[in-house]
Amino acid sequence: KGLANTNAFNYVYYPYSWHGSLTYRRDENSIETLLDASTNYVYYGNMFDLDASSSVSVYEMEIHTSYVGSNLGVSVWTKSGTYVNFEDDEAAWGDPIASGTVRGRGAGFRTLIPASLFDREVSVAAGTTQAFYVRLGEDALLYSA
Repeated sequence: KGLANTNAFNYVYYPYSWHGSLTYRRDENSIETLLDASTNYVYYGNMFDLDASSSVSVYEMEIHTSYVGSNLGVSVWTKSGTYVNFEDDEAAWGDPIASGTVRGRGAGFRTLIPASLFDREVSVAAGTTQAFYVRLGEDALLYSA
């Protein structure tokens, strides 16, 4: 579970499940989450935690968006530890690790945030938590409650 928001680092709504996947380096595996095309929860962004049971390096993501077409603005932030109690603390998140535009594939399909938009891989050691915040330029990120 994570949270959703309408404005960057404020106006938080709990609990929402992020729809998407993280691609990570450990024999080129990925973690996939629910992809519910019938959801009607749409927000600009979502924060969630990755609790690593083994060491991984995240280098791209896929998101679930209602937006179809090119030029969908996207940014991704990360921080060590949980997002909890840091939802409104923009300084704790630092600069985005990924930003640019992607081509939205619409409800029921995964939209790639490619490795080329990331300025680095995010290494997450076994037994640690890493928080992520995915933010779109439109109110188009789909969730489940």
